[in-house]
Amino acid sequence: MSLGKLFSHVKFYLKYALYYSYCGIVSSILLPYALLHPMDVLNHLLFARMSMPLIPVLGLSYEIRGQEHLALDRACIIVANHQSAFDFMGTIRVWPIMRKCALVAKKLLFYGWPTGLSAWLSGTIFIDKKNWHKYGRILEDAIRTYKEQKVKVWIFPEGTRYHEGGIHEFKRGAFYMAIKFQLPILPVVYSEYYFLSIKEKRFDSAALNRVDSFEGKIIMKALPAIPTEGLELEDVPELMAKTRLLMTETYDSLNEELRASLRLQESHRRES
Repeated sequence: MSLGKLFSHVKFYLKYALYYSYCGIVSSILLPYALLHPMDVLNHLLFARMSMPLIPVLGLSYEIRGQEHLALDRACIIVANHQSAFDFMGTIRVWPIMRKCALVAKKLLFYGWPTGLSAWLSGTIFIDKKNWHKYGRILEDAIRTYKEQKVKVWIFPEGTRYHEGGIHEFKRGAFYMAIKFQLPILPVVYSEYYFLSIKEKRFDSAALNRVDSFEGKIIMKALPAIPTEGLELEDVPELMAKTRLLMTETYDSLNEELRASLRLQESHRRES
């Protein structure tokens, strides 16, 4: 292994360690407050504000589009593509815009204390896909409450992280709940993480020759909400397909734009 590749691997693991450690520290600091304000989704807003400094430390830069859709004070189901554990940093970035938002996460993450406990006290809905009969009811009860409180519910409908790019098949849960409770679907699309490769153990922009001062630029785009009024549960497959098509088209467009912009920056850098 070359020295450059070794350095890249070390940086990859260090950034993951920093990410999880920082989240754990912030969760520990906020835990007493969360215990005094249990199940309050605004606890997450405090977590987000305290975690914001981590974004540039990790070498990430976000461009947020469609903020007006996220800022509306209404209940909705947000669906976002899932590429990495670092997707959560994007959620943190837009939390001050959304203000009232609850995440849906795998039950396994609850046991990663103190972060899991702090998240639960902040209204995160933990579910176990293997026991949908039980946890489906928990999700329904939570969404029923959040609808009354005008809280957005953030779901990754692919269910599993997909590091190789693209937007994969969606699970039914988010769309079933949206129709059942007549809540709009709000798609949010992350551009590809060109700077991150699990296979190569790389967290830098080596693939694009370090074209800007930040190692990882990400465009997040919130699309106009898709209404569900009048839809029936048998319309779930059509709603899923429509949403996935819109998100896939947006994903491809953002990636094309981002790479063109980065190549232009690299060209200017070489000329200077």
